Amino acid sequence: MTRCCISIVFFVLFPALLFLTGCDGGPHYDPVPHPHSFTGYAYPESDGDLRLEFGKPSNWWCVAGFEIYRDVLYEARSRPANNLARDIGGNRALLPVAAIDRNDAVIQGDNVILWDSTASSGYLYVYRIIVVYADGSRSDIQVLNGLALEMNLTAFGPYVPPPVNHVTAPPALITDGHATLYWYMPGESIVEPPVATYAMPGYVTSFEVEMEVDGTWTTVTSGIGRNIRSVQVPAPELNTMYRYTVRAVSSELGMKYPLEALSPAQLNQVIVYIGSFCY
Repeated sequence: MTRCCISIVFFVLFPALLFLTGCDGGPHYDPVPHPHSFTGYAYPESDGDLRLEFGKPSNWWCVAGFEIYRDVLYEARSRPANNLARDIGGNRALLPVAAIDRNDAVIQGDNVILWDSTASSGYLYVYRIIVVYADGSRSDIQVLNGLALEMNLTAFGPYVPPPVNHVTAPPALITDGHATLYWYMPGESIVEPPVATYAMPGYVTSFEVEMEVDGTWTTVTSGIGRNIRSVQVPAPELNTMYRYTVRAVSSELGMKYPLEALSPAQLNQVIVYIGSFCY
């Protein structure tokens, strides 16, 4: 009877032990991959590397590694805003950059951190991270620009400043041939006058104001301090419409975030129309 009891206990425990371990011997989790809508964030660091950060998969013991894919989409070199249609990458497929073993990834709290140190200054990239599981299954992670989470950006690059989040010209401050522009970085409260609270990257040196008249953009004011959020600009002549925008400038190549990388809804927030008409 004793041997029979031991045998019964053994066959009851053995399946339980299989349930408690999985993949490479670690604790067992239901191996459901991240959905395709899972989002990671990118942080262009001060040394030029691009930091890619995302939540640690709950089925960590079933993860074998990660693959990084990217493609270049836009230029971020110093130039006035153009016709908002300059697209380098189009709809090309993303190309592989690196394959990283799970054990080589950096873990901080509940986040996984990878780096890409091969991106070139002067360009914006779009990234996707593929999670590769031990059974060969895969799932992907969309990467957004972590310096401007509220703007839901996908394109970013080394030393490229974040875009301004909102530009406005209060009507009460349009007088005596001048208008006052206010602008706000992501996460800053829309109050008048603006209050600079955004943690600006160290490589951002200043702001520039650009004006468009009859389809041509020109820089009208430069060298505005990185903690400044207002400036006076020329008011339009009678029966004239001016368009203004404000962009942060990088110490690297004078780069600015290209307007064509923004969505139409975002463009509506960063381009202000000022007109003077007599009826």
